Amino acid sequence: GGTRDLVRLLKAWQSHRGVPISSVALEWLAIDSLVDWEHERDGSRYYDWMVRDAFVHIDRDHSDIIEIPDTGEHLTIGTAWRPLARVARDHAVKACECEAEGRDRDAWWEWEKIFGDAVPL
Repeated sequence: GGTRDLVRLLKAWQSHRGVPISSVALEWLAIDSLVDWEHERDGSRYYDWMVRDAFVHIDRDHSDIIEIPDTGEHLTIGTAWRPLARVARDHAVKACECEAEGRDRDAWWEWEKIFGDAVPL
């Protein structure tokens, strides 16, 4: 799947936007967003949807404490990052809409707002 790529992209977002969340938490959120994702096996084919859906999942489904699977440990991730995730979600949704309409330049600008110079081509 695209787990590794999604983690790299979320970390690029974290770096570009100064997102106040730990790298471990981002890795867990990336993995969790792909667990039930319908295109999980074709992540590289649906790269844009994977990123969009990850931001939707992150924004919708998480509190400020997450449980680390198989350890019973909990990680406090706070809430300061959530407004930035919501903004990224909105840009990702708009980017995917632009791509569906054949407006690739507009889509690129939306991705650039999330990832800066790390926009995957």
